[in-house]
Amino acid sequence: MNLTILKLRSNQIKKIEPLANLSRLQELYLSGNQIVNVEPLANLKNLRRLDLANDRIQDISALASLEHLTELNLSGNPRVDRTCPVRPKSVCRF
Repeated sequence: MNLTILKLRSNQIKKIEPLANLSRLQELYLSGNQIVNVEPLANLKNLRRLDLANDRIQDISALASLEHLTELNLSGNPRVDRTCPVRPKSVCRF
């Protein structure tokens, strides 16, 4: 599948395991859902933009492997560790 942009904002999504095989994704918008676990995103190596605002995420360490991110939005996740897992740190918004 050649899907490069996927917008799934505000859909009450809890589990994102089905997205793990979308290896060509460059932009993924998942804000306003009920996502806790972001580990399935760790293999999406082509991601440039990732919006996970206003979800229920606590652990973002799995995102450290996403080397091509230019934008990572984690705002509105009250329990998330405020240490940006990717470089440069300016990529992250809390």
